[in-house]
Amino acid sequence: MRRMTVNRKNVLIIDDEVEVTSFFTYFLKAKNCHVTVAHSGKEVELLLADNASAGYQLALIDLKLPDANGLELLTAIKNRFPACEAMVMTGYSTIKSAVTAMQLGARDYLEKPFDDLDSLETAIFSVLEKSTERYDRLAQTARHYGMVYAPASPMVKVLSLAEKLAKKAINILIEGETGTGKELMARFLHGTSTRSSFPFVGINCGAIPETLLESEL
Repeated sequence: MRRMTVNRKNVLIIDDEVEVTSFFTYFLKAKNCHVTVAHSGKEVELLLADNASAGYQLALIDLKLPDANGLELLTAIKNRFPACEAMVMTGYSTIKSAVTAMQLGARDYLEKPFDDLDSLETAIFSVLEKSTERYDRLAQTARHYGMVYAPASPMVKVLSLAEKLAKKAINILIEGETGTGKELMARFLHGTSTRSSFPFVGINCGAIPETLLESEL
């Protein structure tokens, strides 16, 4: 296997086969990753309920567990840690499920048994590196607009969605109470859009008399 190194990452491995989790634990720790293992859906639930958790950069999820559906675990993990990338592990007979998992947010799938270790390593670290690049880019942009962006923050999901919407030629309505940061979000959308080189014009409609609003706009 080729030598590859990355900054220390938190990786969650979910599989009921001890041989599989042991293999990935040994393999990923050798690559400077911090590894957490779950052998059942119940163990995953406990991990997701841990409010002290800093989150995971990658989750390797077996699609078939004795007490849980891997697709449901994938959804739960993405809801709890939106910035976490996911790869599903599947046997040859469940490729269709793997495709469904990718539609639910998984980045890629790994076929069992793991015969080509070089390809396995390349696939895993490609996802980890892309996860880091995307997180750093969003975090930097969020800070620029005065937003808090942390791995376990709900803002990860919001800003990830906003970044995708910003690339489209559509109108976006942002709702919220006073002080929740609607203008910050509008500026974030503008700054990450294809129109970022054009001026951002903010208008306080509440400060304009109704009779003048139409002409002002």
